Amino acid sequence: MRGETDGRSHLSPEGLDGAVGSLSPVHPVERLKILLDPARLAVAGALAVEPATTDALTERTGLDRRPVLDALGALSSAGLVDTEDGGYRLDHDALRDIAQELATVELPMDPSIGYGMTDDERVVLSRFSMAARCTRYRATAPSG
Repeated sequence: MRGETDGRSHLSPEGLDGAVGSLSPVHPVERLKILLDPARLAVAGALAVEPATTDALTERTGLDRRPVLDALGALSSAGLVDTEDGGYRLDHDALRDIAQELATVELPMDPSIGYGMTDDERVVLSRFSMAARCTRYRATAPSG
């Protein structure tokens, strides 16, 4: 079934940054970034309920066939979806493994706060917050 995709990399720029076909390990956060795309998340969510064919996924998600196939290609490349009996299934074990890896990874900052920041911005913010809470604040505006 993977042959139904058009062969293009479905992972850049939001995906795994060129990790497709790579034998080097991919950080679990990078593997989960694949789910940031709404179509991929919809397909993964539909497969979380039960395995399905491409046609069933188009019906369940309301997406056209091409976005479903693109999502399946990207999810398969990330190791999150397998083929099964003419259809697809979400690899729950792969998601569990990622979650276990992330449980032991020390992130430099709460990703919901620091996503998209520069390193300098993270340094400044870390002076005033800890665990998504403000720990101190500047009482006066800087003079200038």
